[in-house]
Amino acid sequence: DRYAHRGIPCQSSSALLLKDGSRDSADKNSPQRQQEMLMEELSKIGAEKIAGLGVVERAKRAMLAEAIEDRIFHLTEEIEVLLEKNGTLAAQNRDRAIELAQQTKGLQV
Repeated sequence: DRYAHRGIPCQSSSALLLKDGSRDSADKNSPQRQQEMLMEELSKIGAEKIAGLGVVERAKRAMLAEAIEDRIFHLTEEIEVLLEKNGTLAAQNRDRAIELAQQTKGLQV
């Protein structure tokens, strides 16, 4: 269990999804389920790596993540300003909107 070291009992979502037995084995092999399992595994690996970091490094990473999130929100607000009330984009704003969208996507990687 992921949080056992904190004394918090839990089950992975895969166990919860299949606990009632209503899903057959084909669901385990579906692309969506495989993606969920991959994300769970990567999340577990990431949590283990973060747990091994010192407090200063974790704080630095948290502050960086918050700064990136703030920048994404700022870019999103800029895009919303460019959009007209009906959700369309005027031709003269297209290049700027594309640039902002690319910056947003780059920050999410």
